[in-house]
Amino acid sequence: MLHVGVADRAEDLVDALVDHLATPLDDPFQSELVIVPSLGFRSWLRFRLAERLGAAGSSSGIAANIEMPFPGSLRWRILRRHGHLSGRTDDSDPWEVERLVWSVLDVMADPSSCIHPRLRRNELPTGVTLASRAGPIADLFDRYGVHRPEMVRAWATGGDVGPDLKALSPEHRWQPELYRAVRNHVTTAHQGLVPPAERLAEALALVASGELDLRVRTADDPGLPPRLFVVGPSIISS
Repeated sequence: MLHVGVADRAEDLVDALVDHLATPLDDPFQSELVIVPSLGFRSWLRFRLAERLGAAGSSSGIAANIEMPFPGSLRWRILRRHGHLSGRTDDSDPWEVERLVWSVLDVMADPSSCIHPRLRRNELPTGVTLASRAGPIADLFDRYGVHRPEMVRAWATGGDVGPDLKALSPEHRWQPELYRAVRNHVTTAHQGLVPPAERLAEALALVASGELDLRVRTADDPGLPPRLFVVGPSIISS
């Protein structure tokens, strides 16, 4: 069941979260899962919860057994479980940003790639290398996959659209062009493994149908708790 709380002040969100966390899980060894948008927000929230959920009562300064990952971490956790269901045994993923940067670099260095001329080695400003450009671009594509999945799914099918799913202006179309080239490079090299945004849509459909139960424990995954919380997201994507 989905419960949505809206507040003008972050402190009010903490109040609502505390009300839920005050009722413990059935399994005392299972961690609560609270998804947070940033490192700074996580530090602030830990402090607030420690004030409110102390082991000895209010203001004891201790709140334990609460995981606070970022949205991308939850995404990879779901995708690993989906991969196991699909028969994938390798938990490493070519779409993780640390590996994706090499695919972006390969595409940018390939003279046969269908990408914007501004991305070619000979068009780069003096002192700028392909490697120095590939890293930020890989990180950008990864963040799009987390926060703008509907946009990159449209890119994959040829749509040159922005976050509002309306047509991009010509000066920004190098992004979907490069994304499609990288997608083709990765899927060709890794047995058709499509980007996370596409797999996540399928995984969530399987969760909704009951075919994929994320709560089940495995040897390398404790499973998701029966409840999880998303606090303070800056973007809600579909």
